[in-house]
Amino acid sequence: MSLQPPQQPGFPSRDVLSSKQRRAPMRKTRVVTLVGVLTLVVVAQFIVFPFFLSVVVNQSNQLTLPDYTSFSSSSSAQFKLPNRKADGFFNKVPIYLEKGSPTSHVHCVGENYQPNAWKQRSCRFHNLCFNTTSQEFALFDSPREQRLAQYLRQREFLHISSALRRNNMTLQSLSLGGTNLKWGDKENGIGRLKWFPSIQDSNSIDSYYALPEWIIWIPFHSMNGANPGHLVWDDFFPIYTLLDMFQLLPPLDLDAPGFSNTFLFPMRYVLKGGKGLWASCDLRPEKTELCRKMMNKFLGLLVGKHYPYQFTTTQDFSFHKHNANGPDIVCARTGVAGIASLTDHGINKMHGWEEEDYLITHNHGRGGSLYAFRNFMMHNMGFIGKELLLHHRVDADGYIRHRIVFSQKSSDIYNRNLDFERQIQITREFLPAAQVEGYVFRNHSLQEQLAIAHDASIFVTLCGGGAVTAMFLPAGTSVFLYYSERGGVKNNKMTYKPAMLDWDLFNAMSHLRVHWLPRDTIREEYDERLLVDLMRHELSLMDAEVFAKTY
Repeated sequence: MSLQPPQQPGFPSRDVLSSKQRRAPMRKTRVVTLVGVLTLVVVAQFIVFPFFLSVVVNQSNQLTLPDYTSFSSSSSAQFKLPNRKADGFFNKVPIYLEKGSPTSHVHCVGENYQPNAWKQRSCRFHNLCFNTTSQEFALFDSPREQRLAQYLRQREFLHISSALRRNNMTLQSLSLGGTNLKWGDKENGIGRLKWFPSIQDSNSIDSYYALPEWIIWIPFHSMNGANPGHLVWDDFFPIYTLLDMFQLLPPLDLDAPGFSNTFLFPMRYVLKGGKGLWASCDLRPEKTELCRKMMNKFLGLLVGKHYPYQFTTTQDFSFHKHNANGPDIVCARTGVAGIASLTDHGINKMHGWEEEDYLITHNHGRGGSLYAFRNFMMHNMGFIGKELLLHHRVDADGYIRHRIVFSQKSSDIYNRNLDFERQIQITREFLPAAQVEGYVFRNHSLQEQLAIAHDASIFVTLCGGGAVTAMFLPAGTSVFLYYSERGGVKNNKMTYKPAMLDWDLFNAMSHLRVHWLPRDTIREEYDERLLVDLMRHELSLMDAEVFAKTY
């Protein structure tokens, strides 16, 4: 017997409904459907169609960017393009014509009240502008700024960190890039890096082009961008520190690796008045080209591998305005500069060639910053997720399979061009459970280099610029740096003192255990036993998680 739902009182059964009663709900359904269709037409006309049209217009004007409106739940940054058609492009960034004049402001830190304060100082700018004709940066002061200048003129001991001028009416000043003591501390040497945008009256222009408000303009001079070590540690690391000190770094968005930093707008500054400084990117044309290639290869570390804009110098930028008669001024709401004291060696020493370099420790206490910088770069290149302290592989039988990586021929200099063939051989012989690999890293893409380092337990290399890849090892792993114990140089003459290049930086990397091994005796049996025993010691620390986090 089938069960039927109970008859509700007061309602006739379906069987006794008349045909008229059956048609009544159908007419109501048709009316509701018709009203719904009309409502959709109205919505489409006034909401959907305009939205679709705006998308098409934006696409037709190349305003295609990832949707950053949900950049991070903890970030206030809203990477939105203005809701209007772009008036041109600067290095592929859309620009928008604004009437009137911008008003510029500055906030500087690092003052020490000494003649060398410009080397210590770093500044954040509001409305940093670039004159595309003179190829120079400019600021536009306001009447209030001009009144402050009168006070600065009258009071010798007045110091205002947010004024464009100083008490002697000179401009605030900073160093555009890292300094090399070999340049000499004169006007034609390190003094050429002393810089500040020119100050112009706000009434001097009546219009300008504005970059999107979330762009951060970063003019910088590269000390030697052709060398990956100098590029990462003397250009990118101080730029990162500069952004961090002014609280301009948003939280890393783990849902969008490789996209989080497309708001950065670095621009390499070409010094005026003569050829480039020794070893710098503009010393000669072939060095300029080498810098260009190296910077393009490593740029993703700073700005993300999906960077949609064009990286240029202050002389080879692209500027396209739809109105040929438009202004020649392009402005960013935010700009930062001043990195000399933020480099890996600071302003008072070099990288370890000279005996005096070891008298000054510049990076002590920066371990957390260096690890955060490492994670910042890894995230920009698409490496995300929580890392384990112990980074190893487990084979099919459940055995730990540590990776030991040798960086071969990391230098082009003949007496530093080690192939580590003998060391690779003995490591495989005495540590058969490990996976031992050798790479000439300059033959690999940046993405490949990071993937190798990211999955290594021990990294063996010669110190110098080529050792930069070692920085990307995960926390709790080990780096073995071979150095020349008699390779010191001063005034281009051998001193036969130790040359532990970049010792100060590596010894501050608290996420790694860094060991220095003598290069000159590398082939002796004693040193070979040392290498194997040190590797066993380090792997045992990793397996036992001796230095694992305690929380």
